[in-house]
Amino acid sequence: MATTKKTEGYSRIFEGDPAGIEFLHEVKKKVTIVFDEDGNPVGEYTSYPTPKLTTLQIGACGVLLLQYHLLRMGIESSPMTTDSGIDLVAYSPIQKKALTIQVKTNLRPKPGGGKGKLALDWWVRKSSPAELVALVDLESEGIWLFTHQELLKLAQQQPEGRLHFYFYVKGQRDLKIKKGNLSREEDYVKYQLENRCAELFGLH
Repeated sequence: MATTKKTEGYSRIFEGDPAGIEFLHEVKKKVTIVFDEDGNPVGEYTSYPTPKLTTLQIGACGVLLLQYHLLRMGIESSPMTTDSGIDLVAYSPIQKKALTIQVKTNLRPKPGGGKGKLALDWWVRKSSPAELVALVDLESEGIWLFTHQELLKLAQQQPEGRLHFYFYVKGQRDLKIKKGNLSREEDYVKYQLENRCAELFGLH
Protein backbone atom coordinates (compact mmCIF):
# COMPACT_ATOMS: atom_id res chain seq x y z
CA MET A 1 0.00 0.00 0.00
CA ALA A 2 1.40 3.37 -1.01
CA THR A 3 2.00 6.05 1.60
CA THR A 4 2.43 9.78 1.16
CA LYS A 5 4.59 12.42 2.74
CA LYS A 6 4.07 16.16 2.34
CA THR A 7 6.87 18.67 2.49
CA GLU A 8 6.86 22.42 2.01
CA GLY A 9 9.51 24.48 0.33
CA TYR A 10 10.14 27.31 -2.05
CA SER A 11 10.34 27.31 -5.81
CA ARG A 12 12.45 29.86 -7.66
CA ILE A 13 10.74 31.50 -10.60
CA PHE A 14 12.55 33.77 -13.04
CA GLU A 15 10.68 36.42 -14.97
CA GLY A 16 11.90 38.83 -17.58
CA ASP A 17 10.54 42.31 -18.14
CA PRO A 18 10.54 44.18 -21.46
CA ALA A 19 13.89 45.77 -20.55
CA GLY A 20 15.47 42.35 -20.22
CA ILE A 21 16.02 42.56 -16.43
CA GLU A 22 15.38 39.30 -14.61
CA PHE A 23 13.53 39.20 -11.32
CA LEU A 24 13.71 36.34 -8.85
CA HIS A 25 10.61 35.40 -6.86
CA GLU A 26 10.28 32.73 -4.22
CA VAL A 27 6.93 30.99 -4.31
CA LYS A 28 5.88 28.63 -1.55
CA LYS A 29 4.84 25.19 -2.78
CA LYS A 30 3.72 21.86 -1.33
CA VAL A 31 5.32 18.63 -2.52
CA THR A 32 3.56 15.31 -2.00
CA ILE A 33 5.81 12.25 -2.34
CA VAL A 34 4.29 8.79 -2.76
CA PHE A 35 6.21 5.75 -1.43
CA ASP A 36 5.63 2.05 -2.03
CA GLU A 37 5.45 -0.56 0.73
CA ASP A 38 9.24 -0.86 0.82
CA GLY A 39 9.70 2.85 1.36
CA ASN A 40 10.85 3.62 -2.16
CA PRO A 41 9.58 6.85 -3.74
CA VAL A 42 7.29 6.07 -6.70
CA GLY A 43 5.81 9.48 -7.47
CA GLU A 44 5.87 13.15 -6.68
CA TYR A 45 3.21 15.82 -7.03
CA THR A 46 3.71 19.54 -6.67
CA SER A 47 0.90 21.95 -5.84
CA TYR A 48 0.85 25.69 -5.31
CA PRO A 49 -1.52 27.56 -3.00
CA THR A 50 -4.61 29.06 -4.61
CA PRO A 51 -4.78 32.81 -4.02
CA LYS A 52 -7.66 33.83 -1.79
CA LEU A 53 -10.28 35.69 -3.78
CA THR A 54 -12.05 38.75 -2.44
CA THR A 55 -15.83 39.00 -2.48
CA LEU A 56 -15.63 41.40 -5.42
CA GLN A 57 -13.39 39.00 -7.35
CA ILE A 58 -15.74 36.08 -6.71
CA GLY A 59 -18.64 38.17 -7.99
CA ALA A 60 -16.67 39.24 -11.07
CA CYS A 61 -15.80 35.60 -11.83
CA GLY A 62 -19.49 34.70 -11.69
CA VAL A 63 -20.43 37.46 -14.12
CA LEU A 64 -17.66 36.49 -16.55
CA LEU A 65 -18.58 32.80 -16.37
CA LEU A 66 -22.20 33.60 -17.22
CA GLN A 67 -21.12 35.90 -20.08
CA TYR A 68 -18.89 33.14 -21.48
CA HIS A 69 -21.65 30.55 -21.52
CA LEU A 70 -24.20 32.97 -22.95
CA LEU A 71 -21.81 33.93 -25.74
CA ARG A 72 -21.22 30.25 -26.53
CA MET A 73 -24.99 30.11 -27.13
CA GLY A 74 -24.93 33.15 -29.37
CA ILE A 75 -26.25 35.59 -26.77
CA GLU A 76 -24.25 38.76 -26.29
CA SER A 77 -24.27 40.57 -22.97
CA SER A 78 -22.76 43.67 -21.43
CA PRO A 79 -21.93 44.35 -17.78
CA MET A 80 -23.41 47.35 -16.00
CA THR A 81 -20.92 49.90 -14.69
CA THR A 82 -23.01 50.93 -11.67
CA ASP A 83 -24.20 48.81 -8.75
CA SER A 84 -27.93 49.13 -9.31
CA GLY A 85 -28.89 45.50 -8.71
CA ILE A 86 -28.39 44.62 -12.39
CA ASP A 87 -25.10 43.01 -13.41
CA LEU A 88 -25.69 42.13 -17.06
CA VAL A 89 -27.93 43.10 -19.93
CA ALA A 90 -28.26 40.16 -22.35
CA TYR A 91 -29.64 40.51 -25.87
CA SER A 92 -31.60 37.75 -27.57
CA PRO A 93 -31.12 38.01 -31.36
CA ILE A 94 -34.08 35.71 -31.96
CA GLN A 95 -36.55 37.50 -29.71
CA LYS A 96 -34.93 40.86 -30.53
CA LYS A 97 -35.13 42.03 -26.94
CA ALA A 98 -32.82 42.62 -23.99
CA LEU A 99 -33.14 41.02 -20.57
CA THR A 100 -31.59 42.29 -17.34
CA ILE A 101 -29.77 39.79 -15.09
CA GLN A 102 -28.54 39.93 -11.52
CA VAL A 103 -25.70 37.49 -10.77
CA LYS A 104 -25.03 35.97 -7.35
CA THR A 105 -21.95 33.79 -6.94
CA ASN A 106 -20.60 31.16 -4.55
CA LEU A 107 -16.94 30.19 -4.56
CA ARG A 108 -17.72 26.65 -3.43
CA PRO A 109 -20.28 24.69 -1.36
CA LYS A 110 -20.19 25.12 2.43
CA PRO A 111 -21.43 22.89 5.27
CA GLY A 112 -25.03 23.79 6.03
CA GLY A 113 -25.26 25.48 9.41
CA GLY A 114 -21.47 25.27 9.66
CA LYS A 115 -21.36 21.52 10.36
CA GLY A 116 -23.99 19.92 8.13
CA LYS A 117 -24.05 18.55 4.60
CA LEU A 118 -22.49 20.58 1.81
CA ALA A 119 -24.86 23.18 0.42
CA LEU A 120 -24.92 26.20 -1.86
CA ASP A 121 -26.87 29.27 -0.83
CA TRP A 122 -27.47 32.73 -2.19
CA TRP A 123 -29.05 35.93 -0.88
CA VAL A 124 -31.02 38.18 -3.24
CA ARG A 125 -32.81 41.44 -2.59
CA LYS A 126 -36.57 40.95 -2.65
CA SER A 127 -36.90 44.19 -4.58
CA SER A 128 -34.23 43.34 -7.15
CA PRO A 129 -34.94 45.28 -10.37
CA ALA A 130 -33.51 42.53 -12.61
CA GLU A 131 -35.84 40.37 -14.68
CA LEU A 132 -33.62 37.29 -14.25
CA VAL A 133 -31.41 36.05 -11.43
CA ALA A 134 -28.40 33.83 -12.18
CA LEU A 135 -27.04 31.76 -9.30
CA VAL A 136 -23.45 30.60 -9.85
CA ASP A 137 -21.15 28.05 -8.22
CA LEU A 138 -17.55 28.63 -9.30
CA GLU A 139 -16.24 25.25 -8.12
CA SER A 140 -18.54 23.23 -10.39
CA GLU A 141 -19.09 26.10 -12.84
CA GLY A 142 -22.80 25.45 -12.43
CA ILE A 143 -25.28 28.20 -13.32
CA TRP A 144 -28.99 28.21 -12.47
CA LEU A 145 -31.24 30.83 -14.04
CA PHE A 146 -34.53 31.99 -12.55
CA THR A 147 -37.00 34.73 -13.25
CA HIS A 148 -37.35 37.02 -10.26
CA GLN A 149 -40.92 35.82 -9.78
CA GLU A 150 -39.78 32.19 -9.69
CA LEU A 151 -37.23 32.97 -7.03
CA LEU A 152 -39.90 34.72 -4.96
CA LYS A 153 -41.85 31.44 -4.94
CA LEU A 154 -38.89 29.07 -4.47
CA ALA A 155 -36.75 30.86 -1.85
CA GLN A 156 -36.93 28.78 1.32
CA GLN A 157 -36.44 31.75 3.64
CA GLN A 158 -37.66 35.29 3.16
CA PRO A 159 -36.55 37.57 5.99
CA GLU A 160 -37.57 41.18 5.63
CA GLY A 161 -36.47 42.57 2.29
CA ARG A 162 -34.35 39.54 1.26
CA LEU A 163 -34.64 36.10 -0.31
CA HIS A 164 -32.51 33.19 0.90
CA PHE A 165 -32.31 30.32 -1.56
CA TYR A 166 -30.28 27.15 -1.03
CA PHE A 167 -29.91 23.50 -1.93
CA TYR A 168 -27.71 20.58 -0.88
CA VAL A 169 -25.24 19.52 -3.57
CA LYS A 170 -25.66 16.11 -5.16
CA GLY A 171 -23.56 13.04 -4.42
CA GLN A 172 -23.86 13.13 -0.62
CA ARG A 173 -24.86 10.08 1.40
CA ASP A 174 -27.45 10.01 4.18
CA LEU A 175 -29.00 13.28 3.08
CA LYS A 176 -32.31 13.43 4.93
CA ILE A 177 -34.81 15.78 3.31
CA LYS A 178 -38.42 16.19 4.37
CA LYS A 179 -40.92 15.10 1.73
CA GLY A 180 -41.94 17.98 -0.48
CA ASN A 181 -38.99 20.14 0.59
CA LEU A 182 -37.22 21.20 -2.62
CA SER A 183 -33.73 21.58 -1.24
CA ARG A 184 -31.58 19.19 -3.28
CA GLU A 185 -29.54 20.10 -6.34
CA GLU A 186 -31.43 17.44 -8.30
CA ASP A 187 -34.67 19.35 -7.72
CA TYR A 188 -33.43 22.25 -9.86
CA VAL A 189 -32.10 20.58 -12.99
CA LYS A 190 -34.69 22.33 -15.14
CA TYR A 191 -33.34 25.70 -13.97
CA GLN A 192 -29.78 25.02 -15.16
CA LEU A 193 -28.67 27.57 -17.74
CA GLU A 194 -28.53 25.11 -20.64
CA ASN A 195 -32.11 24.02 -19.90
CA ARG A 196 -33.53 27.54 -19.75
CA CYS A 197 -32.13 29.29 -22.78
CA ALA A 198 -34.78 27.97 -25.17
CA GLU A 199 -37.57 29.33 -22.98
CA LEU A 200 -35.98 32.62 -21.90
CA PHE A 201 -33.95 33.56 -24.99
CA GLY A 202 -35.84 31.74 -27.76
CA LEU A 203 -32.99 29.39 -28.64
CA HIS A 204 -33.71 26.09 -30.36
